Amino acid sequence: MVYDLHLPLSCRLTIDYGGGRRHCIFDAPTPVSRCRTRIFFFIARNFDHHVPARQLLDWENSILAEDKPIVESQRPEELPVDLSEEFHIRSDRFATQFRAAMKELGLGTNYTA
Repeated sequence: MVYDLHLPLSCRLTIDYGGGRRHCIFDAPTPVSRCRTRIFFFIARNFDHHVPARQLLDWENSILAEDKPIVESQRPEELPVDLSEEFHIRSDRFATQFRAAMKELGLGTNYTA
């Protein structure tokens, strides 16, 4: 898996399954209010073209549904950009790079407002 950050808010996840098979998801979140964000996402893959689009969308939506309760219960609600306030592990690398980029843009903990 490779994450690419496209500032200020978009990212691309590319999953390489081997054998030349790749799955790519591009997320473009758009804040619509202080506490709500609409996420546009585009999906492409170069294999299993016979699988109906609805099946792929249902799979993606099931993954997003797993994350929803976690995101909605996050405290503080605003994403802290001071990385020294939290403990981070290797799998947090994308999130820490995103937060560092937000800080460089001059966006603080309330950039979702």
